[in-house]
Amino acid sequence: MNTNPKQVTSHIETTKHCCLHKQVETLLLCTDCTRSFCWRCLHRLPIGQICSDCYQKRQKTWMHKWVVAQQAHAALKSLLRRKVSI
Repeated sequence: MNTNPKQVTSHIETTKHCCLHKQVETLLLCTDCTRSFCWRCLHRLPIGQICSDCYQKRQKTWMHKWVVAQQAHAALKSLLRRKVSI
């Protein structure tokens, strides 16, 4: 076992603690806000892992885009119905 002091101090400097669970050491970061979190606090997405705060912000964006898409779809259907009935 190698107990090189440089390796020990570099491990201490790079090890962080979860923002929500202060006693848990982690190397995981939220890909959006770059805060440290343990694996229990992160949501896994195809683009990486994000914390609950960032996940909620994204959900609002996703919901807004979905509502806008539904409204556009309804407007398009309405226009097509009018065109067909003319």
